[in-house]
This record gives sequence, C-alpha cells and structure tokens, in this order.
Amino acid sequence: MTHIQLLVFYYITFLIIAIPMALWVGNQLHKNGHILILEILNGDSKRADSLNNLLLIGFYLIIIGFIFNRATSGDTPNNSIECIEIILHKMAWILMTLGILHFFNIYMLHKLVKKTNTQ
Repeated sequence: MTHIQLLVFYYITFLIIAIPMALWVGNQLHKNGHILILEILNGDSKRADSLNNLLLIGFYLIIIGFIFNRATSGDTPNNSIECIEIILHKMAWILMTLGILHFFNIYMLHKLVKKTNTQ
C-alpha cells in the first residue's frame, strides 16, 4: 500500500467511525434530554421541542467541526499499525470531548431546573 493509499484509508476509516458515533450520541441526547427541557420550560412542549432541536444543531456543528479538525491535525500514519494507533488516539479525544460536552450541558440544565424551581 502506497503512502497516499494509506492516508486515504486512514481518513475514510476515521470519518466512517467518528461521524456515525457523533450522530448516534447527538440523537440519544436529543431523545433523552427532551423530558428535562420540558420540565425547565414548565411543560411548554413547543418551546421545548424548539430548544431541544437548537441544542442538537449546535452539538452537531461543534462535534463535526472537531472531528474534521482532529482528522487533519497531528500525525499521519506511515504504516497500517500507526494508522490504527492514530485513529484510536483521535477517537479517544473525540469521546472525551463528547463526554465533557454532555456533562457541561447536564450542569447547565441542572442550573436551569434549580432556577425554575426557586421562582
């Protein structure tokens, strides 16, 4: 396998793994977060749906941009073993970023629920 073929394989493999994973996480957060957002907005389902959809779009923009950034930054593989190692390393960063974004969103929603309950 030539170096160019290895790079093409690397980019395609990385994107085939990373993008569906990010889409799945976004869909899970969207589906399961709706109830919490509905509670924050005192049962206003129209506003809850709207806010939930906007949060999903923002999540996708951030994480897809991060995936593309990670794909093209750092090391490039010189052989198939390095290709796997680099993909795993970059996927680890993406998973940690997804986790951090998730906990940040939960924290912010928790603050909103607390604020709503005290009013």
